[in-house]
Amino acid sequence: MNARFGYLETPNVPMVVSLLPDFGVPVNSSQMTYFLSRERIVPAKTPRLSPIRRVIFSFLARNSITPADFFCLPPDKVVEFGVQVQC
Repeated sequence: MNARFGYLETPNVPMVVSLLPDFGVPVNSSQMTYFLSRERIVPAKTPRLSPIRRVIFSFLARNSITPADFFCLPPDKVVEFGVQVQC
């Protein structure tokens, strides 16, 4: 399955999954689980970025929307795997 969304559209994955039975694909959305990756920014011992860039990058990363919210996924159906990224 490929779903394409435009620049200003909000990707709503559960809505796309609910359309699959119309195309002959059997889906039980109540038993579906979504797997996502997540990155956590941690300070490095030897910084690779200048101090102002590190502050801006940390601010933007901290205030960004979560992947589950971006794709309109139900919170009780999401499993997140994470990795720590040094900056």
